[in-house]
Amino acid sequence: MIKKHHPMRHAPYLCRFLALVCFAVSLEIAHAAEFDDLKSSIQARLPAISSLKNHKMLGEGGTGFLVPSSGASAEARGLADVENAARLRMFELVATRSGNPVDAVAKRFTELATDIAPPVTQPISTAAQARDFVPVSEGSSLPLKVLVRPKSPMYSEASEQSRIVNGEVPPFSAWVVLARENGWYKLAEAVGLSPVGWMKAADVMEWKHHMVVSFTHPGNRSRNLIFREKGPLIGLLKMPEDQRNPAWSRYLEDAANGRGEETVGMEPDGWLREKNQFYLLPILDQQEIQDAGQETTLLKVAAATRERGDSKPAPVARREPPKLDIVFVMDLTRSMGPFVTTTLEMLGNIAAGLKDSEAAGGSIRFGFWGYRDDPNLCKGIEFNTHNFTTDLQDVETFLQTLRTVDETKLDSIDYAEDVFAGVSDAILKTLWREGAARTILMVGDAPGRGPGESEKECRVNPRPKGGASNLDAAAVRALADSNSVYLASYYLEASKWKSFTPRGVAQFKVLAANPGSSEPDFALLNADNPNDYTVAAEAYASQLARNLQELAKAGKMPASDSGTVKNTSPTDTGRAMADNLFRNAFIEWKSANAELKAPRDVEGWMTDKDPTDPARMSLEPGALLTKTQLSDLRDRVNEIIDAMLRVEVGGQDFFKELHAVVTIGGRDPARIRESRTLMESNHFPDFLTGLPYKSKIMGMTKDDWREMGADRANQYRNEIVSKVGYYAEIYKDASKWQKLNASSDSGEYVTPIPIDMLP
Repeated sequence: MIKKHHPMRHAPYLCRFLALVCFAVSLEIAHAAEFDDLKSSIQARLPAISSLKNHKMLGEGGTGFLVPSSGASAEARGLADVENAARLRMFELVATRSGNPVDAVAKRFTELATDIAPPVTQPISTAAQARDFVPVSEGSSLPLKVLVRPKSPMYSEASEQSRIVNGEVPPFSAWVVLARENGWYKLAEAVGLSPVGWMKAADVMEWKHHMVVSFTHPGNRSRNLIFREKGPLIGLLKMPEDQRNPAWSRYLEDAANGRGEETVGMEPDGWLREKNQFYLLPILDQQEIQDAGQETTLLKVAAATRERGDSKPAPVARREPPKLDIVFVMDLTRSMGPFVTTTLEMLGNIAAGLKDSEAAGGSIRFGFWGYRDDPNLCKGIEFNTHNFTTDLQDVETFLQTLRTVDETKLDSIDYAEDVFAGVSDAILKTLWREGAARTILMVGDAPGRGPGESEKECRVNPRPKGGASNLDAAAVRALADSNSVYLASYYLEASKWKSFTPRGVAQFKVLAANPGSSEPDFALLNADNPNDYTVAAEAYASQLARNLQELAKAGKMPASDSGTVKNTSPTDTGRAMADNLFRNAFIEWKSANAELKAPRDVEGWMTDKDPTDPARMSLEPGALLTKTQLSDLRDRVNEIIDAMLRVEVGGQDFFKELHAVVTIGGRDPARIRESRTLMESNHFPDFLTGLPYKSKIMGMTKDDWREMGADRANQYRNEIVSKVGYYAEIYKDASKWQKLNASSDSGEYVTPIPIDMLP
């Protein structure tokens, strides 16, 4: 087995590099975070790059950038692209502060790197090319990978009589397939590295793409099953509804009682999330089924965990009393003055009423965030977002804090406020308690501005554009999902500002689209009657507290008839929102505190939708990306954004501008001009182009780009800018990343990225 390069062995190289950039530590604050990210990413890639240099797949060029050999693998070329893009940006930052040209900085770097690897002016000799690998499909440059089942050995040869080189390969570790022979796989840790051994087909799972699925929130659907073959599932989906539902119920009952001959696994009775118990359902195959206009996807998955064992779910056992964190996120502009006052009175009444209750003895904590507009866009604004509760507070402390909250005194220069910064900060920066259900109630009377958006009604020039978070409603909702935050929202409609209502309502509904809910936990209230809001908000918070008390006392979820939120009376609306949100939040809480067991050691077929209600998703697809791949994806998408901006400010054809951007970044743009679409251009990494999902940007032709109007182009750009912001938040959150291989460097840690958040 090739030994992993220890990071300290690269200390001379790293020290020389840091010596080159040490004078950049005085970068202005605006670039400090970017500088740190670049430095961290370069450090994380050092072991892999050094290994590829040792195998003659990469070399240092004479201009400060890596040069792949003519026989370098797709992964080696991709890593070189990522490294070169990071180096270029680092050189630019250093050049800005030092006053030297970028090429001079790059030349100095080349001098420091010469004794590590000689400069290359011609393609590296291919005498020591990497061994061939098995591609995922004919002609693909993406290698086939396998995931190892638990308690599986690795042999020196393709025979059980050969020497065992590893008696128990770490489960879920991912390996590149170099060869397949008679039910055996020859494996390596990565493309370009030497083989480490052979494994039996029964001990590994072929993984042709980076696609995985996760169970969705079970609050509004039936449990899923894994079938041995797809035939019974196809037959089930072809049944009339009055026959299908009873048939599915019989399958569930038989599987739960161990009588399911056609099923091999069952979803546990709760919400199984990767962050509580790491599991993977890699997609091995799929088939689309059309039934009465409804498209359902059958997925062949390989279900396994880090342990072998029974595939039946374990009984649910609650470990600790329920805890509830209630955080209010509120627009604090002058127009919100009456609502701020009534909110504080309402919160005071609720908190005072909980003083002597069982729920107040430690089960409930309160928080309060205010948001305005971005001071960088609207000069004079007191703050963008403000956390009035650094730590979530008990009743007594919260009552005192409320006395310090007041609306701000300055108006914005347009109507929109920085809604997305306020909510995303509350999601990401609140000090949520360990083991508590996390809830947010957001209140506002204005929409937010997504990346690049501005209000045509604003008379001030230049108009404020975008916001501090660089996120839109969909990205903020995705962050809430990944952080287990359940959000309810009230939009307050003032009669004189009704033209802004459709945009605000659409955004607030997206933010309140919680897992497990058929409808958003949202209500539109009349801002001209502040009492409507007071009654609705008080009913919401009081109902949450009552539900928590009942759960703590009875040990089970309170019964509720409010499956969806309806705009009836303000009191009924508030209670329905609280019941719906509470139920779904505490399904997740209960599942996290239970010994749920994922289906293990089985392969079979599942349906991505609930057979009893095909409108409800039961599985969520995603791409399992490494940190290096996510960083690479972010860089490639940023190049698209740059090219679109160049077109907007007077550039020509989009593909020509992308060609220029890529050239400046030090990568080979040869295929871009000749390509019909971005997918054909080889602009996106292989791991993305190989995925079986539909991307509207990657599939756009040159004619599509030419005919795109300014508004549509802005919409596309703003969407992908927001996704880049989402990637940045996921990238820096250590809790989101898992390692498949025990020896994985941080750049090889993985996390699932929802399909909706891919470009």
